[in-house]
Amino acid sequence: MAKKARVSEATVSRALNNPEIVTPELLKRVNESIRALKYRPNPHAKSLAGLTSPSVGILLFNEVGEVFRSPFWAQAISSLYPSLLSRDFQCSLIFQPKNLFGQNQKISKTSFLRFLRTRYVDAFIILGFPPLETLEAFEECNIPILMWGRPLSLNSNIAYVETDNLHGAADAVNYLIDKGRSKIALISARSDSTGSTDRSQGYLMTLERRGLPADEQLIVHGDYSLESGRSAMRSLLKRSIDFDSIFAINDSMAFGALEVLADLKIKVPKKIAIVGFDGVQSENRFSQDLTTVCIDIQTICNLLVDKLGKVLNGKSVKSELVPALLLARETA
Repeated sequence: MAKKARVSEATVSRALNNPEIVTPELLKRVNESIRALKYRPNPHAKSLAGLTSPSVGILLFNEVGEVFRSPFWAQAISSLYPSLLSRDFQCSLIFQPKNLFGQNQKISKTSFLRFLRTRYVDAFIILGFPPLETLEAFEECNIPILMWGRPLSLNSNIAYVETDNLHGAADAVNYLIDKGRSKIALISARSDSTGSTDRSQGYLMTLERRGLPADEQLIVHGDYSLESGRSAMRSLLKRSIDFDSIFAINDSMAFGALEVLADLKIKVPKKIAIVGFDGVQSENRFSQDLTTVCIDIQTICNLLVDKLGKVLNGKSVKSELVPALLLARETA
């Protein structure tokens, strides 16, 4: 690599480990050499040299508080972290807020490549849904990357493990229809994640297949939070349209809706049935247990760790969908 870049080996080492002290011209030549040779650090060579076990960065495109307020992501990290440690990986949590490079400003590929290469890890596992403009940088950084969640870009070559959100949502809606419900409202969320779009699509697909109309007046949007579930429920109740059930694309919003119905003394499921999605809500302030579609978090963690070991040994891996399981409880 040093020969191709026409620099010394010491310069290559500095460019990889302390790029801020290398001149832009030399750094450019080293980076061009990295891309041409498809270089990435070999964790096993590092171990033989007396260095550490392979290190993994768990990368989240969220603020710290936002992640740990989410029951799902808190549980996901709590399961993934020990799964990695049990396989002798060193782990670090890396929070990458989407506005790190400027409020309402797109992340440049150059800036993001620099960010990735200066994390000093042997591989990344991405949780959630990074902005589209970062995907090209991921594929060029020559560091093994896996995703928990399907990438937004259909052209991405990054391997992922994900819940089968489409069929999980279909199971929820089919369950409600089989229970005699025909006017099913949807509490959805933002469209910048494939998880939410797949769950919404599963709702619409199932209504069509079962011969029920999809009414835009029965679709409201939240942001995955408990409060947004409350707001969505209030919005539905203000509309002059009847509904007998709700499918919320995550448990927090389902609990928010349930809270509003409890305050209004509307009986669940006699008057309105509710089904959520995630299966990790740890706190239930109601006497009724939520009917929900459960994500198999531990299986996803195991698959990610297995695939990580393979890619670090130079093997290719395929993306994989993990089935979700409908858990019938008391709200539907």
